[in-house]
Order: sequence, then structure tokens, then C-alpha cells
Amino acid sequence: MAIDLTEIASGLGKYQLPNGLILQTIGGVGDPWNHVEVLMALTIAGDFERAERGYRWLANNQLGEGSWFQYYRRDSVHSSRIDFNVTGYVATGLLHYWRSTKDEDLVGSLWPTLVRAVSFIDAHMDNQGLAPWSVNSRGVAESFSLLTGSSSLMHSLYCANQLAVEIGEEPVIGVERLSALRHRITSHPEKFVDKSNFAMDWYYPALTGAKPFTNGDRLKFEQKFLIPGVGVRCVATSDWVTAAETAEYALTLTRNQDFAGARQLLSDIEQLRSPSGLYFTGIGHPSGETFPRDEVSSYSAAAVVLAWDALEQLSPGHELFATDLPAQVQVDCADC
Repeated sequence: MAIDLTEIASGLGKYQLPNGLILQTIGGVGDPWNHVEVLMALTIAGDFERAERGYRWLANNQLGEGSWFQYYRRDSVHSSRIDFNVTGYVATGLLHYWRSTKDEDLVGSLWPTLVRAVSFIDAHMDNQGLAPWSVNSRGVAESFSLLTGSSSLMHSLYCANQLAVEIGEEPVIGVERLSALRHRITSHPEKFVDKSNFAMDWYYPALTGAKPFTNGDRLKFEQKFLIPGVGVRCVATSDWVTAAETAEYALTLTRNQDFAGARQLLSDIEQLRSPSGLYFTGIGHPSGETFPRDEVSSYSAAAVVLAWDALEQLSPGHELFATDLPAQVQVDCADC
């Protein structure tokens, strides 16, 4: 079984506003991270026009220092917090778009947008390579970092440098900074706030290539989060299975060459398929009731598309989460 990309693209198009922003839910909010994830799904489906409009929304709404707000509504800002991982995800999206289309005009016009975003992030990283989770509406940086967000940010920064190589630009962030961040992710979990009850903190370092996903890691994760035949719990303390976490875990298994396991997970969450052809955000177990009630989210469908793309190689960008990261440089751990 493979996903029907035409149906998915048509459904996702209904979440895009005339200005290009993609909402999480119809009538809800949009955020730049999930916005980019949906743009990648649209690119995989061959809907380059909608994807281009979405990337141009990013260029048109970037703040002067290089960031974006956390959440937007149709005609207003919903949350003026600035999340560093959210800001960095433009690099992941643009590398994917470049590999899928080789569109020199769009990628070239968005390159300064990416450079400003990475410069903003770099300016807020400490000497250990860590960026705070966010800056609040008063401009005050939070005092902690998050493992999932830092893993995604690390991958985005690698994508930025890789895109530079592929289009003939200079790298936008130093390898030493990236190596320092990767070292903290792989070897110093104490540097991050404990979110071990959330599934993403377990698989995201492996999904992004920061560290291997050993058999022991997998066993512990699945004992804690996997409901066989149903999917992955978002939170260990709740039997709430989500399409996005299940698809991302399938993507992690694909990266680790367990194609049968990934295919089984993607087949299992077909029970979350809504009449619209997209996916409910999540369901309770064993009740089978959707939660939030009847909510269909654009990012859930996008995560499923990315997972199928990695598994079935549906697009030229399918290796985005599969290739090995460049070798690290030696990290001085005197201040670890």
C-alpha cells in the first residue's frame, strides 16, 4: 500500500490561506515549523505552485532580525514568542525543495531569508552549541533547552550548510558549532529539560541522525509508547495515539533500515484516516474516539507523506532524513 498523493495534496490545499500561510487546522493557527512540513508534503505530491506560495509567505513575513513568530492567524499574530527550532526549519524545507525541483529562482530568492534565520539562531547559541527553547514576547530568553527541538534544529542547520554546498554558496554556520550541539544531544541529556514522557524525546535524536537508535533504545521506547496494531502514544501517561508521532517513528525505523516495521506502522494508522482523505490528529485507545474531537490536522497528513516518501522513494527529496551527517570535529568538553 502507498499513499494517494493527489488526494492528500488536494486536501492540504484547503488549509492554505490566500497569502500562502498553511494553517494547522481549518480556521485555526499556523506556525512556521508545521507550515514548512506541509510545504514538503505538497512538494512530494508535485504541487509546486502551492509550495512556492508557502515559501514566499516565509520571506514576506520574516522579522527584521531573521526569525518568525511562533503562531499566526489569518490576519494577525497569535503568539509573539520566538522559537529557535521553528525559525531554523526553513533550511530543512528549502533543501528538500531544491533537491525535488532544482528551482534556482525560488531557492536563490529565499537564500537570504535562510541566511538571516541561521544568523539569528547562531547569535543566540552559547559556547556549548545550545540555543534556548525560545524568546518570550518581552524578548527574554528561556533558561532551558529542549532535546527534541534541539535535535530538529541541529538537522536544520546541517541542511542549511548542505544546501550551501549544493547551490554554490558559503556555509552559513561553523562546523564547530554544529559539532558542539550534536555532542550535547548525544552525550549530555542532562543539558535538556526532562521530557522523557514524550515520545519525540526518544526518537527525534535518531530521526535527525544525531545518534544511533540501538535495539535497546527501540525496546524501551516501544514498551513505553507503542500500542501494537494502533500506533504511538504522544505521551507515555496517556493512551492517545497520534498520526504525527506514529509517522515520525515510522520515519525513524526507515532511517534504521527496518522497512517492514515502518510499513506496518503506516498501515496501522490508516484507521486515523478521515473522510476528507487526510488524518485525524489522534485517537483514544481502546475507545477509538478521535481527540481532539473530529480534529483533522494538516501537519498529521504531512508527517504521513514524509514517512511514505522515505519508505517508497516517491520524490527526489526522499533522503532528507536518511543520509548520514558530516563527521564531527573534536569537541572540547571541559565545560560539559
